[in-house]
Amino acid sequence: MPPTRRLRGAELAWVRSVFIIQQHSDSQFTHCGKMAGQWKTVACLLGFMCAIGAVASARDGGGPPRGRMTGGLRPANTNNAQVASMLDFAVSEHNKKSNDMYFHKVSRIVSAHTQVVAGLKYYIEAEIERTTCKKGSGMVENTLDECATHDNPELSKKLTCTFEIWTRPWIPLITLEKEKCL
Repeated sequence: MPPTRRLRGAELAWVRSVFIIQQHSDSQFTHCGKMAGQWKTVACLLGFMCAIGAVASARDGGGPPRGRMTGGLRPANTNNAQVASMLDFAVSEHNKKSNDMYFHKVSRIVSAHTQVVAGLKYYIEAEIERTTCKKGSGMVENTLDECATHDNPELSKKLTCTFEIWTRPWIPLITLEKEKCL
């Protein structure tokens, strides 16, 4: 037995319109003799064209794009200023928690996704690397761009990290929910 699924939206409208047209054509056009077959054909074609229009409009803007789910992950532009801001926050938190004596900074954003929840979650995968700037040296973390990365292979350390950041615009609060660096 083939798998079944419930008809929704435009598909259901199409089935209903064909059923109604068929019922209408059976009751009103059968007395027309030879014309009855032509009217049935015209009515069915008209119903089919309306259904195709309904399906096309539902896919274009009448609802979420096919293949996406409300609340699901959506790709984000890695050059987006908000993504960069969230990543800066995550790396800053990483630097605070890390026992490394050097600061790390972002070398490359691998991917970024967003998810609408009670606020907005960012899922960012990035490569970070050890800089030459030591923690506790009076250096302000906001100036990490001025720090070079280590050339010495013994001191250079590159990590690929996945960060989950949750922000709620109505509350001035950003939290680093998860962090995994390898």
